[in-house]
Amino acid sequence: MRIKSITNLLAGSLALSGLRSVAQQTPFTSPDTNEWYTLPKEIKKVAVIGAGPSGLQSAAALLKEGFDVRLIERSDAPGGNWYHNDLTPVRESYPDGPLETAAYLPVPRSNGTEYYEDGDDGLTLLERWREHIRPSPIWDDLETNSSPAFTTLPEIDYPKDVTWALQAQNVQRHVRTYASTHGLNVNDRPINSSVSKIVYYSTRVERLRKAGSSWTLSLKRLTRLPESRKIKAEWWEESFDAVVVAAGGYHAAHVPDIKGLVEWSKVRQSDGHFPVEHSQHYRNPQLYRGKTVLIVGASVSASEISRRIGPHVEKLYMSIRDTTRDTYMARRSIRRLYPEAEQIPEVVELGSLYSNTSLKDGQIKLINGSWFDGIDEIILATGFRRSLPFLQDFYSIGGKATPDKDNSPILTDAHDLHSLAWTGHYIPDPTLAFVNVRPWTFGRYQSLAFAKIWKGTARLPNKDRLWKQYFNDNHWQAPAKVVFGTIEEETLGRQYVAWLNQESLIHGGRFVDQWPLEDRERFAYYSDEAWEHGYTSSDNFTRIENTPQDEWPTYPRAGDHSPDYEFDSGSEW
Repeated sequence: MRIKSITNLLAGSLALSGLRSVAQQTPFTSPDTNEWYTLPKEIKKVAVIGAGPSGLQSAAALLKEGFDVRLIERSDAPGGNWYHNDLTPVRESYPDGPLETAAYLPVPRSNGTEYYEDGDDGLTLLERWREHIRPSPIWDDLETNSSPAFTTLPEIDYPKDVTWALQAQNVQRHVRTYASTHGLNVNDRPINSSVSKIVYYSTRVERLRKAGSSWTLSLKRLTRLPESRKIKAEWWEESFDAVVVAAGGYHAAHVPDIKGLVEWSKVRQSDGHFPVEHSQHYRNPQLYRGKTVLIVGASVSASEISRRIGPHVEKLYMSIRDTTRDTYMARRSIRRLYPEAEQIPEVVELGSLYSNTSLKDGQIKLINGSWFDGIDEIILATGFRRSLPFLQDFYSIGGKATPDKDNSPILTDAHDLHSLAWTGHYIPDPTLAFVNVRPWTFGRYQSLAFAKIWKGTARLPNKDRLWKQYFNDNHWQAPAKVVFGTIEEETLGRQYVAWLNQESLIHGGRFVDQWPLEDRERFAYYSDEAWEHGYTSSDNFTRIENTPQDEWPTYPRAGDHSPDYEFDSGSEW
């Protein structure tokens, strides 16, 4: 069959599913096979790092395509940030620790076993366990700022009576249901005993490196042994043909550089509690009852925690920087601050303390020159930094992505991922891929793309074309924005789905649909009521069908760090 005929057939199939072919758009197909990336070898064994909503979907898609998969998760259960328990993360560094480059990290062990007792290396067993699994920062009664319509994994439904503002526990159960449905939960084992184990929980990736034609992962697993009151540690290395990184990234708490903060962070009460802590430790209002509290920050965590502790404290201050907040979520956070909290300017200095157990007499200086005191507790709702220490061999401070083979393109820095194709593949070596989309709405498409490309049922443009798109076609650079209802964002989803369906038509495989019409309607209603009036409408999901590619908008290139990053990355405190 000629390419032209295939393209015409594709246009017909897309029209049946609600997509109209646009004559002005550049076709995906090309008769020149040299324009497509060729895998260096057959991909059989694939590692997926992270068992949150993204990693679970990637593992499920790869298993369905017949790959030998290992799902590796440092925590002891699936869910990623949505796995909530009573534990809190290990205390953050004051000030921010150094970037996690090879210069600061020890060389991981390649093999061996050790048993730890309480007090070894100056750590309790609980501290060792918490450091290893890194508990999520979710608090007890956290509610999502998204509705079930766009916080849903494929083929898994929430209860019919679930509220629009989802409780964290609802999301956690939803994710666990998906994991169990696909045999990826913590207690799942292959039905056939001759098949290798798929899930590695309580297992941390300590290093990822390319060794010859394979990727080698240095792994460390901890096992709690209650009967002997010990923890067993095991190290080993394992090789893979391809790797999916679905580990998120913003896990390291950001501590701002405020004069005097390091000294204040050392204050510790007789029960071991530190009255200066990052918001990642917050769980419920009990600790703050009857106290005077200062929250530093004004983004999502700051506003939501203020609403929860506000009715229980003696006095609540909110320190808010004078900065432009030009995103709908930033404006929403300001509107949702506890109304009786006293809003004060940016904190610039913490004065001398006269006690090592209390903050009460400490003076706090604001950017307007005024001072005040009488604070019992400080919550630093100042966001998070990117933390992927296993990528130490790919970490760079500064620099720019470059296609020059003599200068290794950077992959990650303190803020962002670089050198990624619009599919999520690392351009210098597409056998490494990153989930860089919103998992609930777009993860189903990207996980299928990983599986199809490595299976050989979808083509990836060659590296020269990928670099050209990376530097010139900026509309490809923001896939995480898909399905949020603006005409700019819809371009990404439309083209991604069309590409998947075209590749299935040519090379075999299932077809996929666009985001369901009923969910678009629910999203438009929810965002209008819960986010910002007039933010979007259901028409934005269809207008893009008549927009030619040469009129598509552009975005800041992937890796360009914005000072007004919308999420809790530490920039809007």
